[in-house]
Amino acid sequence: MSNFIVSARKYRPVRFEEVVGQRHVTDTLKRAIISDKIAHAFLFCGPRGVGKTSCARILAKALNCKNPSEDKEPCNACDSCEAFNDNASFNIIELDAASHNSVEHMRKLVEQVNIQPTAGAYKVFIIDEVHMLSTSAFNAFLKTLEEPPPYAVFILATTEKHKILPTILSRCQIYDFKRIDVNDVVKHLRHICQQEGVRAEDEALYVIGQKADGALRDALSLFDRLSNQSDGTMTYQQVIDSLGMVDYETYFGLFDNVLSEDPASLLMTLNSLVGRGFEAEQVIKGLASHMRDLLFFKFEKLSPLITLPDQLLIRYREQAKLASEALLVNSLDTITDALYRAQLSPDKKVLFEITLTKIAYYNRLVSGQTADIIAKEVPDKKKANTIAEPFSSQVEKLPESLPTVQKAPDISIPVDEHTTDKPSTEKIEEPVSVEVVQQDGEKESKPVKKRQTSIMSSLQDIAKEIDKEKKNKKKARELNAQELAEVWELFIVQTDSSYMRQLLANTKVVLEKERIDIVVDHKRVQEAITKEFNCIIYLREAFGQPELDVHVHVEESNESKTVEKRLITNKEKFEYLVEKNPNILEMTRRFNLKFDN
Repeated sequence: MSNFIVSARKYRPVRFEEVVGQRHVTDTLKRAIISDKIAHAFLFCGPRGVGKTSCARILAKALNCKNPSEDKEPCNACDSCEAFNDNASFNIIELDAASHNSVEHMRKLVEQVNIQPTAGAYKVFIIDEVHMLSTSAFNAFLKTLEEPPPYAVFILATTEKHKILPTILSRCQIYDFKRIDVNDVVKHLRHICQQEGVRAEDEALYVIGQKADGALRDALSLFDRLSNQSDGTMTYQQVIDSLGMVDYETYFGLFDNVLSEDPASLLMTLNSLVGRGFEAEQVIKGLASHMRDLLFFKFEKLSPLITLPDQLLIRYREQAKLASEALLVNSLDTITDALYRAQLSPDKKVLFEITLTKIAYYNRLVSGQTADIIAKEVPDKKKANTIAEPFSSQVEKLPESLPTVQKAPDISIPVDEHTTDKPSTEKIEEPVSVEVVQQDGEKESKPVKKRQTSIMSSLQDIAKEIDKEKKNKKKARELNAQELAEVWELFIVQTDSSYMRQLLANTKVVLEKERIDIVVDHKRVQEAITKEFNCIIYLREAFGQPELDVHVHVEESNESKTVEKRLITNKEKFEYLVEKNPNILEMTRRFNLKFDN
């Protein structure tokens, strides 16, 4: 039985050139070696499976390589490189901080630092998962990391940079590794397919790259698993079936149903996928990703962000032409909100069904309603005396053969005498001016505002108009004692705090000519009703007098009662007791008692 080596180990990079997707790190490291400016401590941080430990090993080999190339790549043929590849190097020491995280382990490491290298110029210590070290171990390592011997180099690797002490971070050169792009992952998988003799469709490799989420090691693990299921051939259908993913065709069909305003088909497709074992949340996330790609196709500058096989690019472009940016943005916003609410929803499936139903009608809200719907909503011409707001973004011009304008149609635009009978396809971008012929024959021009595409903004505008009307209808009260009593009683009732309502009930409100005096029994109440409850503003708005003089003050009798508190000395206490009982003085003299001053 042969010893199988997984692709993540078999195709592990041994040179800086072979590292995938981290060119910004490898180029910097090579330039540092060429210029002989090697730091004593490096920190490689980033997500899992992006090449942190691989770069640390390559750097360690390059520092001690006897026959490096011109760009300081390790030769992998000298004694130092071969010893490291065989795990027999005494100059390159690897430590797993996840299992060696105590102070004792760190002390042993410090002892090894004091031993000079037997061969080569550097003694390199690679500490993986360094964030797992305890605080005591970090502190024990701190002094050595700050002032190591000239031959010692530390390379720390971690996936959780925020867990490392700031004192450690300040002593290291930090290199941030990024997630590997899908195109780079697919390119590397193609290379492995050529080496292994596996024929794979591009769509299948792109699915593996997207599923890996930027981790090349995860992509290689998926590749090994999926390649074992096929006889030298890896198809797109096999990959999505094995990974439990929804195919592209399903999402194309779902969005076609959105464009055709067919919520029934959307719900049927969702229930069919749920019946096949897919989670409703997974389907909705996939549809959001599909719409995101369609939105990016609407802007040429975003084309580099689209990671799709060449065979699908044409289909995406064709479907993107049928949708507007407003439809895609509103749909994505609704889906994002539904995914957030799904965390607390008792029935996620029903929530996502409602979401799909909403999306199905967004196209109508954005591009305008159909002619049949407009005809139903337009009232009878005989009863119409007002002009309805247009729902469609495209309005046909009225033919000249129609009767006179005196019948006041609900939707009309001015007709030029030189226009033909052909319908106009020009879009109305600005508010339209509509002519209405009154009974006396005079024409009156009224602007018709363009309908807003956002439902929420329309509702907010309606609410603002209602509030405005209420304010206009609200009449100012007449300033007299009776009205003042009613307004003050209403103010007490509207106060949220029951405690404050009890205090306000004891206040005196007096009308002195054109001034209102509010007398309270405590300074705390005065501060509360003036700052927290804004009674002055309330009274001014209630009587419609912005400059109404309102004075809030504490009752004088209560102010005089307040006595300044201070500490009482022992002597004052003794004098008070003697005043109450003179025998205490005789007792202190007889027993020679004293008190502390």
